[in-house]
Amino acid sequence: MVNLVLIWLRQGLHHSLIAGLILASATVFAEVEKIELPLICSDFALHPETGTLVGLDAKEGEILFWRQENLRSGNLEPVKKVSIGSNPISVCYKEYQGLKIFAVACQQDANLYLIHAGGSGTDPSKEFTLLKRVSITDSNGSMVTSSQNPNDPFLYYVYWKDRNHITGVVSLRDFTDKGNVFNDSSEMAISSKGDIAYRRTVHSTPNGFDSFTRINRLDAEKPNFVSFFEDHESSYSYVPDPYNHVTASGRGIYDKSLRKQIANLDFYPLCFSQKKPLIFGLDFEYRVLIRGLTHRFAVPEKLVFKAASYNTFASVGEEVKFELSYRGEASSRFSSRRDASGVRLFSDDDREQLIFATQEHICFLPLADFNLPDEPLLFAELEGSSTYHVGEESQITLKPSDPRVEVKFDDLPEGMKQEGEHLLWKPSPDQLGDSPIVATFKHNDLERSVQYDLKVEYPSIRLPFPPSDFMVDAKGKKVLIWEGPKRNEHGYLQTTNLGTLTVETISNLAVIDLTTGEVLAERKLSGFIYNAFLSENYVVLQPLPGKSRECEILKLDDLERKTTLNADGPILHCDLHKDKLILQTQTTLEVYGLDDFARLKRFENKGSEKLDAVSEHGIFVDEVLYDFDFQPKLLAKHGLMPSARGRYIGYSLQRKDTPFEFAVETVSPQTRGYPVELNHIFTGSSRRTKESNELVTRSVPGRDMTVTLEVYPQVILESIGGSRNARAELELILRFAGASSKKQPLVRYQYTAQFGRGVLVGHCGLRVADDRAYVLFSDSLYSEDIPEIEGKPTNSDQPIALMPEQSVIVLPNASTTELKHKVIGGKSPYIFSLLQPQDGLELNPSTGTVTASTEELTVKASEALAGYLKGKNQGEPYSETSSRFEQVLKDQAKALLEKIPFEGFPVTIPISIAAKDTASKSAHIAYYVVVQVSPEQLKERLLELEEERKKMEARAEELAAQQRAKAAQMAQARSNTQQEASQTTAATAEELKDLRRQIEKLELQLYRNDPSKKLDAFNERFDKMDQRLNLITYQLFLLMKKLDEGKE
Repeated sequence: MVNLVLIWLRQGLHHSLIAGLILASATVFAEVEKIELPLICSDFALHPETGTLVGLDAKEGEILFWRQENLRSGNLEPVKKVSIGSNPISVCYKEYQGLKIFAVACQQDANLYLIHAGGSGTDPSKEFTLLKRVSITDSNGSMVTSSQNPNDPFLYYVYWKDRNHITGVVSLRDFTDKGNVFNDSSEMAISSKGDIAYRRTVHSTPNGFDSFTRINRLDAEKPNFVSFFEDHESSYSYVPDPYNHVTASGRGIYDKSLRKQIANLDFYPLCFSQKKPLIFGLDFEYRVLIRGLTHRFAVPEKLVFKAASYNTFASVGEEVKFELSYRGEASSRFSSRRDASGVRLFSDDDREQLIFATQEHICFLPLADFNLPDEPLLFAELEGSSTYHVGEESQITLKPSDPRVEVKFDDLPEGMKQEGEHLLWKPSPDQLGDSPIVATFKHNDLERSVQYDLKVEYPSIRLPFPPSDFMVDAKGKKVLIWEGPKRNEHGYLQTTNLGTLTVETISNLAVIDLTTGEVLAERKLSGFIYNAFLSENYVVLQPLPGKSRECEILKLDDLERKTTLNADGPILHCDLHKDKLILQTQTTLEVYGLDDFARLKRFENKGSEKLDAVSEHGIFVDEVLYDFDFQPKLLAKHGLMPSARGRYIGYSLQRKDTPFEFAVETVSPQTRGYPVELNHIFTGSSRRTKESNELVTRSVPGRDMTVTLEVYPQVILESIGGSRNARAELELILRFAGASSKKQPLVRYQYTAQFGRGVLVGHCGLRVADDRAYVLFSDSLYSEDIPEIEGKPTNSDQPIALMPEQSVIVLPNASTTELKHKVIGGKSPYIFSLLQPQDGLELNPSTGTVTASTEELTVKASEALAGYLKGKNQGEPYSETSSRFEQVLKDQAKALLEKIPFEGFPVTIPISIAAKDTASKSAHIAYYVVVQVSPEQLKERLLELEEERKKMEARAEELAAQQRAKAAQMAQARSNTQQEASQTTAATAEELKDLRRQIEKLELQLYRNDPSKKLDAFNERFDKMDQRLNLITYQLFLLMKKLDEGKE
């Protein structure tokens, strides 16, 4: 099949540039046949078998068919014209399982037009007639393309909507549109086998250099691509080779993933030969014209065609040259369209020529003009399976198409043997993942080494589509798979421009036999399936949380509707346990039987807590954990009953759902061997920071052990494009934890790590049934026997936890009762402690058993109950209060604990236990036990409280009299102190006046007499008077202080 390549000469190049070209004289090595068309065609395609050329008349809305012999004889009239949609813009040839068609996309028509192309094995009467008009998502189409694989049913188209280029897909199995594949794709291409997609986008600068790998099979309803490589680099159109080995872009030759550039040519490759090891293209420099703010590019007038060897990627043969010149003004040929359709180069191998087509011209270039060497193809495709299973014998054949080529193997994986042209191999578990082999092809002086990556997997069931989640029945006979919310290539849920979740039009649901892999029943449903559950005879479909009250029940054998349940409010969550279906709303939790779908029980959420109540341990409602027969297992809240002591510590059950899918986000990779750090895991609808490598943990029914699915990013295998990208590897491991721990690697997967962005790895999940662990990865379901290692863990890396159950709810009348506790996980031995120690409770720190003394706890309970009733008393005698509240308390207790008879007053006692393992990891559980207080005990305690009250009142009166007497004494003392202070103050004031008079006399005498003779005597007398003054001042201070104390 001929590789049909659209020449995108540069972003912004418009096809109308070529429409103005006319043929002129040129220097050529041989004669080139040039035909000028009487009209302008927007695009061309070639039938590789018959050589029929087709063109699109955008003006008339037609597809035109020409025979090559007619064109060369001067007959330019098409042999057939077929009217199609408005403004056809792109056409491609596609063959699928004997069906041979031309597919056409239009700019102003929301349809793909499929036309019979004719050829061997087809009905001649239908040649060039309309086969189907397929309705697609929107108009504004810009291109249509496909792979060269005759078993690939998909056609890809690009259209413009909401300021975004989007790639959609149509299936030729049923001729229907399957919706979008990815966004931001102004141009895309598909590899020859259809397993790699390439994308350019105008929303990044530079334009982007992206590849995606398909992770599901071709028999799936719709191809599912995840990011393979991404880089912001200016790029040209992608030209995949026919051998699914390399891809050309610009002048570069890259491996098919784009991660590694292999060669750089001296021209722009535009097509590959299908039968010879040759690459053809143009050697030119772009001529850029700028009008306003828009850049546009023009094809040169002198065209130089060159060839290169596919074996060596070196130029071979001679150049073929001819000239084209513009007709009219070049500026009138420019347009604002971004794409550059209308120019094609085909390798017509059966007729030994190239065909170069522009909007107005068709040119035939004989291969003889290139004077090419006769080289055999130094390449061969592996014949055999694309994947190889651990423990299974496989045969691989590598046979060149040309017998002149010799093949030798430089290195083979361990255990692989060569027998002639065959390789025999039985992969071991250590070879899980990619195992490369290197083959060297040789002919004379030509030699080429090619690496083939053989993918080794465990045996698995290939599913008809990549499910979002799955459910295995209890007997391990059947599996239910379904599609859920979709994610983009970076792991984020797909949303609209308004931020709402993108809902696919159709979702798949299927039941598969786990023994044979046969699809037993399959159905398509409108919208996506949020969650589903599998019972022995039925399938339960959960609606989008909070959006509907209806729960659909389907029959398992044919997936047809059985009935619809209507809850009391919008359903938030569904759970299935054996023969019971549990529907959870915002305010209720309703339990239905699966035999007649009658409602068995209705719980109400009376508090403010959000119901998140169902787990493998039971139903957790209003802080009481019930088993699935509605018997209480754990009382974590005393409700309206009085509590003897302590406060509510809290207990919660967290449901662990299988993630829909997961993505990894890495730090910037640098060099080979650099560890990939897992920063985030995307699960379900959330993005959480990495706390551990665990994705999900499941308990094994009936066995004391768990199974955990873990993801481990490995090291960088190869740096790509500087520090932005690197080829990395991750590993999915099953970890079994019981009396010992066992790890089983299950999947090794290589991907491209991207700095700062999540990379969607695939759908993933874990279920346990019938002593087997089932793991979903992408579209494969793996299973592994659970080993015989159940028992108490001695060195478990499972997190330590206390089982959410209590051995006793209501303390019996026995003198003592043992409260036992069970630890799971952690590293034994364990040390237990009481977080709220109190009289009546005695803990064994080695076993965690608490011995409860009924007598002591009953005393505490009666005290708490008496205090409770005292608070409820409204002036009535305590005996009457007791009688009135006895039945009330019993009713309140029954509201929490049904089917438990109460003979006395129920009172709760808090129990809080902590356990610590040898690694200093700890866990705790808090709950309440109920003690019943008899009316006699309550009456006795109430009388004691009455006597205590009377004594306290008498004592209070005595203390009051003592206080009054003391107050009178203090009043008299205060009066005396005030009188004494007043007298002392008056005497002190007179003494101060006398002192001032003496000082004044001394001062006068000092100035009258001779200072030299009487100074000493004066100073001595003055010092004595100064000391007297200080003493009087201090006495005054003491009197004032005493006065203040008297006032107090």
